[in-house]
Amino acid sequence: MLSQVFADELLRHQPLRRYLMMVDSVSSIHEKLFVCHFNQGDIAIVLEVLSSHFILSVSNEKAVEDFAVRLFLRCDKDFRFPELSIGPSIVLLHDPVVLSAPKMFQAHIVSTVSEAIGSGLSSEPLANFQLIALQKSVILYSTHVSSLQIDGFHVESKCSNSHLLDRGQLKFESYIRHGTRNRLNKVLSKLDDSWDSYQCKLFSKTKTDLLTEYIAFMKERQYLFDDSLREGITSILNCLIHQAFSQEATGVYTIKENTSAQDICLLASILKMMSVSLHQAVKYLRNSGDSDCLKTMKSATVHGKYDFLISIFDYFRQFKICLPIQSFLYDEMKSQKSNYKVSEALLVHFTGLLSLSFNNGLELLAKGCISVLMALMYLFVFEEGDLLALESLKGPSLQPCLSEISCHKSGKGARDNQSVYEVVAEFRRIQSCNLRTDSFTSCNDDNETKKTCNGEMFLNCILGDPKKLSDYDELADFLECKTGKNYSKWMNRREIYRDKRYQKKLELRKTMKKTVRKSCRFKNNGHSFKGQKN
Repeated sequence: MLSQVFADELLRHQPLRRYLMMVDSVSSIHEKLFVCHFNQGDIAIVLEVLSSHFILSVSNEKAVEDFAVRLFLRCDKDFRFPELSIGPSIVLLHDPVVLSAPKMFQAHIVSTVSEAIGSGLSSEPLANFQLIALQKSVILYSTHVSSLQIDGFHVESKCSNSHLLDRGQLKFESYIRHGTRNRLNKVLSKLDDSWDSYQCKLFSKTKTDLLTEYIAFMKERQYLFDDSLREGITSILNCLIHQAFSQEATGVYTIKENTSAQDICLLASILKMMSVSLHQAVKYLRNSGDSDCLKTMKSATVHGKYDFLISIFDYFRQFKICLPIQSFLYDEMKSQKSNYKVSEALLVHFTGLLSLSFNNGLELLAKGCISVLMALMYLFVFEEGDLLALESLKGPSLQPCLSEISCHKSGKGARDNQSVYEVVAEFRRIQSCNLRTDSFTSCNDDNETKKTCNGEMFLNCILGDPKKLSDYDELADFLECKTGKNYSKWMNRREIYRDKRYQKKLELRKTMKKTVRKSCRFKNNGHSFKGQKN
């Protein structure tokens, strides 16, 4: 802790760094405290201090486990003041020398930045830092996600880091003392043993245990959301986690065995920084304008910052859709006809990465993905004003159908089967929704009987000419309809009911806002009256 505070002061005050370097250069002590070189600048003193702190933090046998605990601390329960303030931490994150450091050291720095960003404070200067950190997290993600070596999860980023490595082509090791470098290498060489120990503990757990643990991890962080949003967001995330957990990603979509512990730790820390900076940035946007929803927001400043935020994430639209869970989400999002395509691309991408993390037993990555998905829910609410666009994701699990799909390189037969199974799963979801709402809709159907038949009536109602489908008979036999029920009339009534419910919600929201504004005006008038009286 003390070394981090010292590093914070050094980053804040460049003259202090220079004075210490000057004193060290004329000191009579044989071994200098810091590396000093004409081309290296005074960042060496900061890296020396941070390296010593890093060595102390990962020198035991539980290095990876301790890193995981620190990375995913609950801010409401395990609050501690950040060891680096946000300004100096951003400066450090953008120093090109850090990019040449060992990946575990980079993960240590990134997690330190996340702690500074997640301090909970909100102001325009801090919002600018948060957006800068968000942009940096996307650049780092695009650089290091290639370490997973998975088709569809790597594209060339427009934001290249190669130009950042040009400080006389010096590497991180050139900025720290020889003794520090030896101790650092010794600690890193033991990291694999710590990783193996950490993974063994995970492998001893059943899939049910892991799923329960991930759901609990998500629910423990409900405090991030307003009370009015908490239940809806938790319900959607619960379904997404179950869906991702039930999918099998095999073959070319398996993370390679030679992916190192340092790669995983670095990616997890990047995901954490991405989630924290996104959540804090959206929180600022919601609280800074005349509305908490982008659609009704009139502030040009807020719209400008939102446009910059979205431009940061536009990179994710280049990623391929390569997993069944991603195809399902993409189709669901497409049917909603939303204008916020970048947010949808983020949801599809990170749910896919979550599924891969589950299947490969990578807890750190899985928790990082869940953290990003939680922040994305906050972004969806800000853009849409509600979660109606994601309500369809709360249907029954697709696991019974999609578990039969295999991902082959040749792929044509697999893709055909996949589309059939997805259609069947969609009808299954609609059927279950119908059964849940029968108590509401069937009370006026006098001709309805308890007899059932196949799904021809339902298919004829929702499809123009369903008999052209090659799988029409299979789909019809799969569905169960009630004889005599007017499904066309039922669907029209259902649509009218949904529209009325949506309008009622809008009116209720407007009424609540008017009430709050009147209350604020009355309160302000009361204060001003008391001031005049005194």
